[in-house]
Amino acid sequence: MDPYFQSDDIKLTDFLRGLKTYSLYILKRIYIVIIATVLMYYAGRGFANISKKLWVSNVSFNAIDARSGGGFGGLMSLASSFAGFGGGTSNDVLSGVFTSRKVIKTSLLEEVEIEGRKDKIINFYLEAFGYMDQYKATPGWENFKFTAPSILMLSPREDTIMSYIYESFIDDYLEVEFDPLAGLIRAGIYTPERNLSLNLAEAMIKHTQRYYTENSSNYAQESYDKLSLRVDSISAAINYYNGLLATTKDQNIFNRKEEGIVDVRSIEREMTVLTIQYNDAVSSLDAAKSALDAEPQSMRIVDLPAFSTELDERDPDFWGLIGLGVGLVLSILILSLIKASKDAFEEEKLEQEKAKQSISLT
Repeated sequence: MDPYFQSDDIKLTDFLRGLKTYSLYILKRIYIVIIATVLMYYAGRGFANISKKLWVSNVSFNAIDARSGGGFGGLMSLASSFAGFGGGTSNDVLSGVFTSRKVIKTSLLEEVEIEGRKDKIINFYLEAFGYMDQYKATPGWENFKFTAPSILMLSPREDTIMSYIYESFIDDYLEVEFDPLAGLIRAGIYTPERNLSLNLAEAMIKHTQRYYTENSSNYAQESYDKLSLRVDSISAAINYYNGLLATTKDQNIFNRKEEGIVDVRSIEREMTVLTIQYNDAVSSLDAAKSALDAEPQSMRIVDLPAFSTELDERDPDFWGLIGLGVGLVLSILILSLIKASKDAFEEEKLEQEKAKQSISLT
């Protein structure tokens, strides 16, 4: 028999024998596995029940021109050529605007009415997350609240807190993703209170639309102005070479020189290149003029917070099953490690006894 096959058979036999030994060891202590799984099951359900419940306002929106070349998307392409803007799609730009510091901080500073009380969203936000209780217990902060009318007028203390809130909100309480099948940007705004989630989501959508729409007009005008200058510049160059070509031809009527013929050919080549550039520039200028005259609205809102705000809570049954699985795997793993350590200890003890016997015989 091939020794290699024999070695494999022995290893497989050892593995099966070890598996049987470990299985019997665990079965004799099955009560430990049962207790662990039951405890972890109720621990999972308890975690779900005591977890802080959050209200989520769901919104979905996209750029109207997301699949076409017109509107703001076309303007962004033109602007990227002349003003150094990024080359992302309209929905990429719109997602960036929605999650920008300008939109979120401006939204937090907006004044709203919740349960008959008017205040800035940021102050309601600090109360909902327990920050105000901490401020009241801190000397010098007892009466702190945001009063700045805009992000440009934040005090150093307000700016520090606002920056922290922004980072925390972006990391833990805001979800934004693009659904390529529906062509929509889907976002969720999470806070402990329903009205707070709803008002913050509405403010963010409003300021995103305002900023996005206003800048579409600015980009259109900027692109049109730059293209107009380009057309005028190329036109001036064509006029210059036209005059130069006429002068060269007039001089060569009575005195033909080889160098004169070369100059004419060189000028004609420049004229050909300039004519191509001029035609392209005029076409781009017409496109920019069309975009400038188009409707400034460039954002479509599908789901509004008013009818898409709901309680987001953890399902006890789901987390109970997770706890059950964790308890089962963890208890079996711990028992297996205990068995392995005992076997290793007994094997080491046996080797030591054999060593002592061999020494005594010698």
